[in-house]
Amino acid sequence: MSDKLTLYEQGRLIEAAVLLHLHREKTPPSPEQVAELIGFSLEAVHHLLHKMAELGAVRLLSGAFGDRVLLDDHRRIEELEGKDAKPGIDEEVAAFQAAQAQKNEETAKRFSKDFFDPKKESMKADLAAKLADPSKLKKSDNPLDAMFKKK
Repeated sequence: MSDKLTLYEQGRLIEAAVLLHLHREKTPPSPEQVAELIGFSLEAVHHLLHKMAELGAVRLLSGAFGDRVLLDDHRRIEELEGKDAKPGIDEEVAAFQAAQAQKNEETAKRFSKDFFDPKKESMKADLAAKLADPSKLKKSDNPLDAMFKKK
């Protein structure tokens, strides 16, 4: 899918591909045929078709001979004008890399010698106190003891 085309222009390309296939073959095209006509990946075409179907511009029909694309109300494509497609793969990769760098920084900070976690320190102090004085340990009852207790 071309990054230079807006969502509106991509919708118009799909509309043109459907009309061209209808004119040539006298049958509605499949999503694969639309993808082949306009040179987009099948995934991109499916994404655009579902977005256009939500608007009511196209209808996707499933039948014995596969999926077919029909134009319902081509004027609905005008609603796509001014809307941008989701960020391209480059922006998504950059955002992912930034998030990973932040996670790596936090992980490195946790393993540094200067890291201090108050919750962890209080747990250590509590454990040290219980080990120093075993009478502070809470003894839990074993549920099996009651079952096998002699009466």
